[in-house]
Amino acid sequence: MLLGVSSTYAEQALGGKQPVTDVRVLIDISGSMKKNDPQNLRVPALKLVTQLLPEGTKAGVWTFGEFVNMLVPSGEVNQAWKAKAKGAAKAINSSGKYTNIEGVLKDSTWDWNKPDPNTSRHVIFLTDGMLDMSKDEAVDQAARGRILGEMLTRMKNNGVIIHTVALSGEADKPFLRQLSAATSGRYEEVGSAAELERVFLRMFEKAVPVESLPLVGNKVLVDSSVNELTMLVFRKEGVKSASLKMPDGKEIDPQNKPDGVQWQREDRYDLITIDKPMAGEWQVNAELDPDNRVMIVTDLSVRASRLPNMMMSGDRLPYFVELHDKDKIINKPQFLDFVTTALNRNYQSTLEQRVPLDDNGKGEDATARDGRFSGAVGGDLRVGEYDYELVVNGTTFKRSKRYLVQVVDKPVAVSVKEVSKGDPSQYSLTLIPYSELIKPESLVISAKATKIGGATTELTIPRAGPNEWRLDMDVRSGDRYEVALSIQAERANGQKIASDLGTYLMGAGAQDAPQGTPAIVKPKIELPVPVVDHPTATDTHGAVAEHATASATAEHGTPPAEHAAAAGHAPPAGEHHEDAAPEHADAASSDEPADEQAADDESPNWMMVGLKVVGVNVLLSLIGFFVYRKWFRKTEPQPEGGSEKESEKHD
Repeated sequence: MLLGVSSTYAEQALGGKQPVTDVRVLIDISGSMKKNDPQNLRVPALKLVTQLLPEGTKAGVWTFGEFVNMLVPSGEVNQAWKAKAKGAAKAINSSGKYTNIEGVLKDSTWDWNKPDPNTSRHVIFLTDGMLDMSKDEAVDQAARGRILGEMLTRMKNNGVIIHTVALSGEADKPFLRQLSAATSGRYEEVGSAAELERVFLRMFEKAVPVESLPLVGNKVLVDSSVNELTMLVFRKEGVKSASLKMPDGKEIDPQNKPDGVQWQREDRYDLITIDKPMAGEWQVNAELDPDNRVMIVTDLSVRASRLPNMMMSGDRLPYFVELHDKDKIINKPQFLDFVTTALNRNYQSTLEQRVPLDDNGKGEDATARDGRFSGAVGGDLRVGEYDYELVVNGTTFKRSKRYLVQVVDKPVAVSVKEVSKGDPSQYSLTLIPYSELIKPESLVISAKATKIGGATTELTIPRAGPNEWRLDMDVRSGDRYEVALSIQAERANGQKIASDLGTYLMGAGAQDAPQGTPAIVKPKIELPVPVVDHPTATDTHGAVAEHATASATAEHGTPPAEHAAAAGHAPPAGEHHEDAAPEHADAASSDEPADEQAADDESPNWMMVGLKVVGVNVLLSLIGFFVYRKWFRKTEPQPEGGSEKESEKHD
């Protein structure tokens, strides 16, 4: 039975004419970027995404500070457009006085004023700050309301997907997360500008469907159907450029390359495009890097289901793959008999499971030998990000596709922020539902605030926008409040769910809760290990036991409400409840949290030691008592009138 995420994902990108991808890239050039991006690494990041865009897609680039600048006009991507974008990237600076987010969102999407099923619309939006259009706070708040109200509603209704990047801790994370959550986009927080190139690659892969070849051990098999090949090779700064070994044994590099090879060298990566590459095995002479890619232009293409950005633990989703020659599905048995397909699920760079995809009319596959390979993804997965890689092996050719999927145990993002200091200080608690997981309009929130050392009060958290609920609280110096949250909602398929979100601290020590598994939330988990002097379930501001954090939260997360209710508690630490292949079960069980559990098992149980010591002392005392009565009380005179039975007792 397939649960949770709508199965419409499975049919997307299959059959028929594919929609044209239209990408709008928005880059912050406000003055604060001098601190957050001192080396101006936005330039190579922008070059990367614009040069990777396949010809025939549409794209445009805007920058924004006090004013909005159309850096590269929106248009069809071709060699002239790429050359213009590469040159224009050098104009990125950090001179803007303000951060005019409303202006850039309005100007860059002005022509997306109605739905278009023939176009796949994406915005990649990078900023390091808050919406800042004026010295008047009221002006900024009014603009924020317009963006999250009418503007976001318009873009969502017109099929716009917004991917957001927060480049610093100063960024308005609830605001950016809401833009992505409401439109089924990806949200990322970046600690350093040095990560931008890889982040932009992930955003590019979310927005633009491309054909890829699997790169294994820095080797790749190129078949004769490939018309153009693009290799992205990351390297450490200061390391010389990579080189390539061709199938005929010749080596090429930036200084020695034949006609038809373009080689773009940046400080942290090489981007190599080869027209009509030689068929055979190519080798990349560089360090292995999981973010290296080989992208191609070919008539022999793969059409595969789209996977969502986000899934709930426990969700299962059908997944389909087809091979196409131009726009026609290949279903000839003499061809398909030599094709195998599988979906590899990787967690923390480790292969966890290989999901077979079959065309045999069994399981998820409706019709045998029709050219559509079928399977299912998901299951009871631990919380975290998964890298799925589709691998198609046709003996003489190979293809691949990659997907990043965030698995969460809660269908909303919760964050806490100190808005203003003083006495009282103002704190804000924000809830943002993930529209891929639940219908925002179905969300019902229950909240209770407990003043530490005081009373408990039920709260109403007001809706602050179409996709935002916010509680603002004034907290006096020395006071702290624990806010316990739970929700009820409805999935896209009509399934009703309930979820306990945990407890959040408002006051000194409050933290912004990370997406998916808030650090300050203590899930209600029963652990089969001794616990001594650990904080109670409501003591969220206290220290969390090391083994509880590692074994329970990082490894499993909080079970979804429907599974928790059936089980009564979370899975034991070190146990993996997932659809793993048997040959990988031992490897999954030997992850780091299991090692920590083993360490806990080896450590002394001081309670048991204490009980044993007390028991031994009591036993020795009793023995001593009877010895004393036996040998030293014999000569004592009997009390007058003592009975025979009393005398026997002393003997």
